[in-house]
Amino acid sequence: METNEKKFVMRYFVEDFEALEEDKSYSVTEEHYGIPWKMHFDISENDIAFFLECQIAQDSEWSIDTELTFKLKFTNDALQSIHCRPYNRE
Repeated sequence: METNEKKFVMRYFVEDFEALEEDKSYSVTEEHYGIPWKMHFDISENDIAFFLECQIAQDSEWSIDTELTFKLKFTNDALQSIHCRPYNRE
């Protein structure tokens, strides 16, 4: 089986984290290798939820395996979370 590995990085920079509003979604959409991807995060009282959406057309069979690394970097600290997920339309 041929492996056709492609990598890309998406970033969302926040200048003033304290100024972000609760119950609001913040997002960025970028195209990588001809496929649109939307990264967004939602903030609630005690949580931050991260999402990555593959926005490829749903009109044919396809499959994408992903390994995601979400990083939060503050002035002196950092937090990292790694997740694997398949995206497919079969």
